[in-house]
Amino acid sequence: EHDYIYRESENLPQFLFISVIVSLFLGLSFSAEEIFRDRPTLRRERFLQLNWNAYLASKTAMML
Repeated sequence: EHDYIYRESENLPQFLFISVIVSLFLGLSFSAEEIFRDRPTLRRERFLQLNWNAYLASKTAMML
């Protein structure tokens, strides 16, 4: 009987790859949801002719 050692697992690279992909997908999904939720704010800022890039930069900074 062999003891299981996590770092010697043959499936570790696949597990890490899938973990990164799932994390990216979840992060992008929540980010998109946050931006869609702020549509009224974005419309108001567009009406006031404020810079859209500033809005995007502020959202990116908040999500980091």
